[in-house]
Amino acid sequence: MKDREQKALDAYSLLLKLDNEEKLMLMMDQQLTWAKSQQYHAELDFLWQKIIDEKRKLPNTSPTTLAPDSLIDLVLSLGYYFINLMPVSRSTAMVAQCTTAGLLLGLGRETVGRAPIKKEVLMEALTSRGPEAFCSKIRSWHSIKKATSALTHLESVSDRFQTYRQMIKALHYDLPTSCTSYRSP
Repeated sequence: MKDREQKALDAYSLLLKLDNEEKLMLMMDQQLTWAKSQQYHAELDFLWQKIIDEKRKLPNTSPTTLAPDSLIDLVLSLGYYFINLMPVSRSTAMVAQCTTAGLLLGLGRETVGRAPIKKEVLMEALTSRGPEAFCSKIRSWHSIKKATSALTHLESVSDRFQTYRQMIKALHYDLPTSCTSYRSP
């Protein structure tokens, strides 16, 4: 795929194709090399360490302390590399968005808004020239503001789930089946 300046975008090929029912399909083929994968892993490790270092530099480590914009950009960049590293699936962008939202909440921020109609976070990450371009696009779609409520009143995950087994059991809980008796007729 090429952008307007005719520079190649690496790692993905996009193809328009007719299926058996004569419907137009957009197909994406990921061509992630070992070297590119290692580069993304290194970027993720670097960004994570930088997020930790920047968080430690904040004057007050309470959850209500607002993180600076530079720290927010690091979190959004982490989402960019996460999307570009993971195999493309229906859930790749959603996992990245949930992770990003969780990290932002941990920094005392929350996001409000959504991608414009006919735009997708996944495609923006895959076709952006880099994390800076991705961050500016996401910031134009979402309002990142101070969290409306402090998270200090919530129970600690480690207090609630002392073992990984307890956490996995909670994640596999069949909530829809359990809630059928509470549905109104």
